[in-house]
Amino acid sequence: REAIVEKLAANGLVDHIDENYVHNLSVCYRCESPVEPLPKLQWFIDVNKLFTFRASSNAAIGGIKDGEQVTLKSLMSYVVRSEQIRIIPDRFKKTYFHWIDNLRDWNISRQIWFGHRVPVWYRSIPPLSDLSAEALAKAEGGLGGVGVQSELFVGVQPPQGEGWVQDSDTLDTWFSAGLWTFSTLGWPDKTQDLRTFHPTSVLETGYDIIFFWVARMILMTTYALGEIPFKTVYLHGLVRDERGRKMSKSLDNVIDPLDMIKLYGADATRLSLVIGSTPGNDSKLSEAKVAGYRNFTNKLWNISRFVLSSVDRDATKVAKNPEPHTLTDRWILSRLASLQLEVTKHLEAYEFSQAGEKLRDFTWGEFADWYLEIAKIQRLDSTDAILLYILENLLVLWHPFMPFVTEEIWKHFSVPPLPEGGLGGVGVPVLLMIHPWPAPALDHHDLAVESAFDRVQSLIVAIRNIRSIHKLPPKVRVDVTIVGAIPDGQEEIIRSLAGVGELTFAHQAPHADGFASAVVDDVQIYVSLAGLVDKQKEEAKLRAQATELKAYLDSLTVKLANTEFLSKAPPAVVASMRQKLSEAETKLRVIQSQLSS
Repeated sequence: REAIVEKLAANGLVDHIDENYVHNLSVCYRCESPVEPLPKLQWFIDVNKLFTFRASSNAAIGGIKDGEQVTLKSLMSYVVRSEQIRIIPDRFKKTYFHWIDNLRDWNISRQIWFGHRVPVWYRSIPPLSDLSAEALAKAEGGLGGVGVQSELFVGVQPPQGEGWVQDSDTLDTWFSAGLWTFSTLGWPDKTQDLRTFHPTSVLETGYDIIFFWVARMILMTTYALGEIPFKTVYLHGLVRDERGRKMSKSLDNVIDPLDMIKLYGADATRLSLVIGSTPGNDSKLSEAKVAGYRNFTNKLWNISRFVLSSVDRDATKVAKNPEPHTLTDRWILSRLASLQLEVTKHLEAYEFSQAGEKLRDFTWGEFADWYLEIAKIQRLDSTDAILLYILENLLVLWHPFMPFVTEEIWKHFSVPPLPEGGLGGVGVPVLLMIHPWPAPALDHHDLAVESAFDRVQSLIVAIRNIRSIHKLPPKVRVDVTIVGAIPDGQEEIIRSLAGVGELTFAHQAPHADGFASAVVDDVQIYVSLAGLVDKQKEEAKLRAQATELKAYLDSLTVKLANTEFLSKAPPAVVASMRQKLSEAETKLRVIQSQLSS
């Protein structure tokens, strides 16, 4: 700046110098040096220039004919508007078009040391082969400027002859990145890889580079190949810390995935990033979250170890369609069929978190907490086949989320080897990675069975809740009276899983003192607490529950008496409220009966 002032003063161009003023000075955030803007010749991509479109023989852009006059800007807009390229989530199309509709010529020159060199070569006229590139750059007026004439050559390989000097600029990083879809497949040669894998199916990236990278790949590919680069763009959100802040070194809140993998494993790290995140939305990550999914990974390992160590692992036992014999068998197979259908549907819709959440709930809840526990009580000849069938399907469904632990567990499965010459050779089990995706066994799907077992579950949970409220130790057995019908053959399961001693079925509530009650649909449950709890405290709890229920009933009654509400509310909502009113009235009658006794 001082040198510039000297030149200006020497030419009489300085009016005065004022030392008392404030202005904005750009400072480099790394070296803290002032940033000096200098005018310089740059290379640009003209996005509004018409050119002749050349369609690819592989998969040309639909709606644009070979030989038609187009611009880069119109191509980038057309392939997304015509939905030949789909953006997920859909709301980011607005962001995409905001960029494209306001697109200006793209400056691709960068004055940095590393990168693809601009493929432009200069030579002065007459040749100045004795001058170095540095001397040419300092020539009066610059190459092509005043005082020096030059010729220009554009090409990847240097031109023939002497005196040629390559432009010292490098290409914009996003220019180089935009070549990714086809340059890695052998282009400009018409390779087999290019024919097979281009365009690709899905591009997955962050929403913050939808213009910088996604749009540039579309620009490059539609121009150079005459086809789209990919069919779907899936945009994930940013990963933030547990307080929602962007991770940065200055905040010292960066969670290094490699550190998490060392501590908790790759599968746990993957799950912590997938489950709980939705397309285009930022997600929070903490070490505690990763540790939690390490616990789930251990759970899946222990489930598999239990199944594989407790069943007859003859390969013939892994039935493709096992035959159920009990209500529990039919229930778990029905739930698995639903799971297969729902997970497949979510994955096809790119709803990865929902798929993972349903897999987790089934694995830990329905399979481990219920079916495995019941299998220890009701062990039939069919149980082994069903256990292996469910485990096999779970490992396949979990594999995209947890490839390492599932593949390791799969090695212990007794599966037939591939034929001679196949992957892995004779005697080596088929990799889980190439296992066929399971088709839902819809013949097992039975909502009536699920409803019946749901009733059994609710009864067990209700008894467990009473035990928990009164802090009864697990070893203490309680006597239970049930008024109402339950599915046949479930008494042993209720006794074992709910810690029940004597289980009695009656037509009316017991008249003796010391019972805690619960209601499941139209079934009344009475748990004898005689000698186990404080009667006065129990009575106080019942009175509090009765007061709360009366208030709830009053609010429902007022709503259902409102004619305006009934006329505007959907019939399903009204029916649901009436059902809730009926259930609340039944619960209140049971509590009042207990209080009166």
